[in-house]
Parts: sequence; C-alpha cells; structure tokens
Amino acid sequence: MKEYRGTVAVCVSAIDKASKIFGSEMALAAALGVSRQILNYWKHNMAIPFDKAFRICVLTHGKVKLNELCPGLGREIKQYDLMVLEQHGHAAVQ
Repeated sequence: MKEYRGTVAVCVSAIDKASKIFGSEMALAAALGVSRQILNYWKHNMAIPFDKAFRICVLTHGKVKLNELCPGLGREIKQYDLMVLEQHGHAAVQ
C-alpha cells in the first residue's frame, strides 16, 4: 500500500460532515488535537495533513471516508477506507 505523507487537497464538505458527526467544529478540532482555527485554516486553504485526514476517517468510524476527504488521491486510497471499516467491525464492500 502506498504511504502518504505531507499535505493533501481536502474537500471542505467532508470536513463539515465530520464536524456534524462530532457536533461542532470545536469538538472535531479537539478530537484531532488542533485548534478550531487550524481546522478553519485547512478548510480555507483546502489542504490538510494526510495523517489528520486519516484520523478523521478513524474517529468517525468510516462515516467520513478518505476518498471523500481527499478525492484527488485516486482509487488506491480506498484501501485505507477498507482498512478503517474493517478495524471497526464493518464488512468490507468492494
């Protein structure tokens, strides 16, 4: 599996979806260990560190998928989504 590092393009609506799951941007930011300002910085610049994008996927138990957060990464990113879903007891649907 390809290893991703650094910052990747992010879909703002996916961050908003994660915020709704957590109840607020503040709650999502706290779960990620960042400030709300950093979260808004990512949204404004449409870029997020890959590890934080992956963490959102894990924290939402796959309700927000990496291919939603980072659609520009292509098909191989689905492997990460499947891994997260399997870790949380969901059947992998390919």
